[in-house]
Amino acid sequence: RVDARNRAGEELSGFRLAEKDGLTIFDLVAPGAQEVAQRLMLNVVRGGVPVRGELEFRTARGTHLVVEIVERIIKREGRPVGVHGIARDVTAHKRAEIDMRNAREAAEAASRSKSQFLANMSHEIRTPMNGIIGMTELLAQSRLDALQRDAVQTIRDSSFILLDLIDDLLDFSKLAAGRLDPDSAPLQLADAAEEPGRPPAPAP
Repeated sequence: RVDARNRAGEELSGFRLAEKDGLTIFDLVAPGAQEVAQRLMLNVVRGGVPVRGELEFRTARGTHLVVEIVERIIKREGRPVGVHGIARDVTAHKRAEIDMRNAREAAEAASRSKSQFLANMSHEIRTPMNGIIGMTELLAQSRLDALQRDAVQTIRDSSFILLDLIDDLLDFSKLAAGRLDPDSAPLQLADAAEEPGRPPAPAP
């Protein structure tokens, strides 16, 4: 039975407990949480130690609350005579958890969409860039004067630079999506450490 002197319980549930003789915790638990409440009570009785859980309560106002409840056995002369429970309203906390989870899932979905867009665009741009590089290679093998050959070389070099940027963009999108595969390559640690401190090569 629920203690009729528990005013906090009255405020939480909205029921006037003193007018509800014989009211039990199962009268306060929402219909969908009855099985959970029974299992919680059974664990307390069988285990003989305090048990913590969450239950959905219905109120006299027609609303539902999520409460964190701790139950323990009451004994007299070594024999169990009842169960004592303390409930704490955690509805706002649970609602905040749900809102945070929904916001996180929405942000992750947006990030995946952005990464997929970047990956698709990178592939779409790479195809014509390869065509440009191929045509400049063929053009460089034709009869060109010095000025034309210099222009073709500039187009070719610029195309490779742009292609590298596209590859970096694709790698970034894969990294953001957690799908970047590491590429093993030999590394000379001494050269890598000295590289930032080396002076620039003199202009020819």
